[in-house]
Amino acid sequence: MSPAYDRAAPRGRRHTGRTAGFPRMGRPFGVGGRWFGGGRAGHGAPMETVIPDLVALRPLDGELLPALLAAAVAGADPHEVMPQAGDDGPAGWTDARREAFLRFHRSRSLGPGAAEDVYAVVVAETDGTGQAVETVVGAARLAPGPEPDTVEAGLWLGRSHRGRGVGTSVFARLVDAAREGGADRLFARTSSANAATRRMLTAAGADLERHGDGTVTAWLPLRRPA
Repeated sequence: MSPAYDRAAPRGRRHTGRTAGFPRMGRPFGVGGRWFGGGRAGHGAPMETVIPDLVALRPLDGELLPALLAAAVAGADPHEVMPQAGDDGPAGWTDARREAFLRFHRSRSLGPGAAEDVYAVVVAETDGTGQAVETVVGAARLAPGPEPDTVEAGLWLGRSHRGRGVGTSVFARLVDAAREGGADRLFARTSSANAATRRMLTAAGADLERHGDGTVTAWLPLRRPA
């Protein structure tokens, strides 16, 4: 899914088409890509599924931001994790793009009147000594949706954590947070080439629509039956 870069609204409100006062998620829970799966899991040997209890979403702050940049540089392309409008420089993570990534999040989600709620996806895995080590492996977001009483969800993960069940569980928690925030429907966007994300959205109950430019949009009702 990709971010809604052009919408901005203050936090702390019941969702009315602007950023809702979404629950702050810092506890472990069961939970890649552009902000909703612009990348695909690699082929080859199956990857080990991450145990849900070892995954957490933590509100992005100044201390987590450098670790999020490191995860993006190590496991994603710049165009998967931030806007690239007018950027015709060399491919890859140049110094300018690294600074743009930090600047984007500082202005978009950390500054006054933040436009969206962004969470670092943190996974605890054992190292060679058997000790649990926490690592930031991607980010998730909730932003104002394209219609009143809607919210847009997004997610990206580093390549080493795609196809391991992390994204599916993160998305489930984003849905819960959007529902608790008062939104009626959740909007997501991905590409037609991203079969894994399309399967995830379909399994969650979303209605998908393909578009001629190769994008796929999805709407998921959030109101529970009376």
